[in-house]
Amino acid sequence: MIHLAVPEAGAFSLRSYLADEGLALSARMRVVPYETFLVAPVLETGTWVFAAIDHLQPAGVELVAAACDALAARDGRCRVLNDPRRVLLRPALLNVMHHEGINRFRAFTRAQLSEPGVGDGLRYPVFIREANRHTGNLGPLLRDDAELHTALVSLRLRGHRMEDLLIVEFCDTADEQGVYRKYSAFRVGDAILPRYLNFSTHWMIKHNTRLYDLERADEELAYLYDNPHEAWLRRVFDVAGIEYGRIDYGLLGDVPQLWEINTNPTIGRVGPPRRRPPDVEAYRSRIAPGGFRGLHGPFRRRHSDRRPWRPVARAADPGLRSAGRSAVQHAHVSGRRGLAHLHGRRIPARLTRTTAGCTKRRNVRTSR
Repeated sequence: MIHLAVPEAGAFSLRSYLADEGLALSARMRVVPYETFLVAPVLETGTWVFAAIDHLQPAGVELVAAACDALAARDGRCRVLNDPRRVLLRPALLNVMHHEGINRFRAFTRAQLSEPGVGDGLRYPVFIREANRHTGNLGPLLRDDAELHTALVSLRLRGHRMEDLLIVEFCDTADEQGVYRKYSAFRVGDAILPRYLNFSTHWMIKHNTRLYDLERADEELAYLYDNPHEAWLRRVFDVAGIEYGRIDYGLLGDVPQLWEINTNPTIGRVGPPRRRPPDVEAYRSRIAPGGFRGLHGPFRRRHSDRRPWRPVARAADPGLRSAGRSAVQHAHVSGRRGLAHLHGRRIPARLTRTTAGCTKRRNVRTSR
């Protein structure tokens, strides 16, 4: 059995995947909200994938770490992906990437910039983003100290905590036509899976700024088929201590530059099917033969275990367990919107634990 631990508010993508593209795997993969996991007295054997590590509070990290130790003691019956003690979150990861000579740019927290000598020679322009969220930039590129100070004051007045912000040196990866590329790839255990290649004339590439044309579709297809940066991707994932997640990166000339790694990436639809413009439909039709073929293959081949599960008791501090439900820092975006498209559809049966410690199968229907 494969168990994916994730905050309840961030589980909509995984549930959507298991109800659609990953339906073939739904009998052997289940979503376990951290709110349930952190207070459970026993765990099932199998492969445990800990997602959204950046949403855990310190008490949650401690509980998950204790669970990892209990699972590791099961003589090969369990495998853990993303032990939180090894995972580097974005601030630490970007610092390590620059220190190792992988990235040409730096990133600083507000506190680091206040330390003598740390922020010396800050290379402008810079931009501000949330340190452990995937919300993109919080404003335009900033050209000097005065603009940075003004932007930080403005963000504080808007309710942002200074300790939650990251100041990042801008790395200009545009080609001669002013087009930026964002490469994305998954790691699932030992497998590296190219996910997509996005194009935009805006430096922060999001869905609504993407370019769609058939010439670029061919370039994306080549990326999906050839997996040209596999060795570099494996090295970066290893440095980050991440066995499950999606990496976003660009190319500065021919040198890859890491933007971030998301340990709770979107793998299923997050809304109902939409009518797309003709150019988008043509683009998607062109890349369909090499499109993402789903995560169920790598999961099934490498991590599934058909043997009956056995309970794994864990010796966690009862005081920590009692605080488990508050040990998850929820994402800003509610999962309700993402789950809305599942209304009235039956999610495939999955295993749940009864109070007696046995398992039973149940069907879950979403409600309004």
